[in-house]
Amino acid sequence: MAPAEMAPVEMAPVEPVEIVPVEAARVEIGPDDFAPIELPADPFLSAPAPELLIEPALQSEPPIDPSFFEELETPQPQGRRGSFTVVVRLSDGEGVEVGEFRDFGTAMEGAQEVIEQFSNANGSWPFYAGRFIRPDLIVSVDVVDA
Repeated sequence: MAPAEMAPVEMAPVEPVEIVPVEAARVEIGPDDFAPIELPADPFLSAPAPELLIEPALQSEPPIDPSFFEELETPQPQGRRGSFTVVVRLSDGEGVEVGEFRDFGTAMEGAQEVIEQFSNANGSWPFYAGRFIRPDLIVSVDVVDA
């Protein structure tokens, strides 16, 4: 049926209901009204303290030599050691020194940064060794053993 064709619905009469206020009852609770609660034993708290288990092992080990830590603190350089220089070679044969490094690996990282800077120049001239260098003049970026 379409909504326009529905017959009216008759509703049953509603009788009023009287609302009666309810007074709250007051309950007093004393300390004797609570019973102690028994908690299950915690296996972690009832186990012996960990230091008691570890202590005998520590007493049997020899003392640590302080030179052991000196060896750990000194970083071991990777690759060849010495002094290395990064040089930008220009088309006229001139070399422009752009950095000096303590080892070959660090010098290689420095050379990669120089190459990145020239590659991303976008019309600007990077500044190295007190001069601006036009990117199209660069022939190579060399890592030289000093």
